[in-house]
Amino acid sequence: MIWRALVWTWLPRQVLEYYADRTILRQPDRIFIAQVLIPKIVARRPKRVLALGVHYYTQRMQRTIERSGIELFTADPDARKVRWGAKSRHRVCTAAEIKSHFPGATFDVVLLNGVLGYGLDTQEELDRTYRAVAAKMEPGGLLVLGWDDNMFHDPLASGAHMAYFVEDEGLLGKSRMGRLSGLRHEDGRPATKYFDVLRRS
Repeated sequence: MIWRALVWTWLPRQVLEYYADRTILRQPDRIFIAQVLIPKIVARRPKRVLALGVHYYTQRMQRTIERSGIELFTADPDARKVRWGAKSRHRVCTAAEIKSHFPGATFDVVLLNGVLGYGLDTQEELDRTYRAVAAKMEPGGLLVLGWDDNMFHDPLASGAHMAYFVEDEGLLGKSRMGRLSGLRHEDGRPATKYFDVLRRS
């Protein structure tokens, strides 16, 4: 595990992006993000987007958003990932801490993808995240949750989100979309990446 962290911390950006293009970004869920989800978000012409969780394989998505004239902000609790965040608009913090780390900023879209089960691991943490994201959104703002069903339970099952959000079908035509993620359950079954879309009420 340590050597993997050293690889993505120190290898040149071009090498890691080349690797990502030929591996991770060819997975069905990542293709869906690149070809469907991000274009639909861009088409809404949001002013500010916050991406929670960054890595070398999120760079292409981030560039697509920024090149569309959208102001992109990023956050990740791992200080080693600063190099993969938005320049001058990246903060080292958890999803639940964004209120104090982005003072004065509100967001039209918040992306929380690949974080549930990968650092944000409990329902209590998720509940705090719902509250923090809601505090940084105007009514009508969208929270997009991407989660793998082999890593996290259904994030909407507790109903905690209902204090701040309603399920939204306007972005994807459904409030929940599923795509294979390239991962597997312990019994060998393919894991599914789900995308839930919530609207700030």
